[in-house]
Amino acid sequence: MEAVQVHAELAISPGKFDSVKAVGQEMIDAVGGNEPNTLSYEWYFNGDNSKCYTMECYRDAAALSTHLSDVNQFIHRLLEVSKITRLEVFGKLTPELEKRYAALGAQNFRYWNGVTRKN
Repeated sequence: MEAVQVHAELAISPGKFDSVKAVGQEMIDAVGGNEPNTLSYEWYFNGDNSKCYTMECYRDAAALSTHLSDVNQFIHRLLEVSKITRLEVFGKLTPELEKRYAALGAQNFRYWNGVTRKN
């Protein structure tokens, strides 16, 4: 399987929910307009808006690399108003991506086996 998934959990700084949403919307707009190989890019918030979860799926590691280039300009602003508390990557990464995600404290899980259905 070539697809790569990323799941991130962010703790939102007190009083910064609207800022996280604003930066998130900019990131979503950039992805939607520029990344045909990003298969899904979804943001979720818990009930009290103290945590944000992103669930991302890319056609392959090259698509993930493109995504990181596209959203790099927003990451520092996002991290000014939130903190990564959990980061997991599922799939085969390039050595460069492995280093980049390891520096962020991510766990990388390699694909073993499973079933995927397409509509």
